[in-house]
Amino acid sequence: MRESVPQMTGTWKDGLRGAWLVAIGLALYVVAGQVGLWWGESLRVVNDYPGHNPPWYFIRRDAITGGLFAAALALSLAAAFLGRRKYPAYAGMLAWMSVLWFGGGVFRWLVILASTHDVMEGGASTTRWATLDSYLGDPVITAGQVGVYVFAILIAIASGVTRRAAAAA
Repeated sequence: MRESVPQMTGTWKDGLRGAWLVAIGLALYVVAGQVGLWWGESLRVVNDYPGHNPPWYFIRRDAITGGLFAAALALSLAAAFLGRRKYPAYAGMLAWMSVLWFGGGVFRWLVILASTHDVMEGGASTTRWATLDSYLGDPVITAGQVGVYVFAILIAIASGVTRRAAAAA
């Protein structure tokens, strides 16, 4: 005997209640990215141009964007936490999508903070990256970003398993 497939009750609008949670994450991503670009241009200092070694132009921009992404990630995860009871599907989606969108930039920002001194100062700045290639190919940044993406996938899997278990109970 075949078990029946559970049917969705209500209208299609009922299925979209809580979609605004994901819209919050998307809006924060756009705002943080645009503010990062604007702020990166307005805070340029001496020797801050593409092609200069060390690659301060890219390090500073990534530091600014990463800091903004950290704030956006905190806001997104707070919204997901607050909405988890009323909109569990969308709260879980917001959580894993936020880690996926913001997490890599936040990890890069943390590595920049640990590997540079006075990153926003012109002549006083020091870093461990001598060239753009050494910065872009840094194995710590690459490994950390891959780890963040795997973590986002695990959150997505866990939120789906939790939702299914709650629906079965």
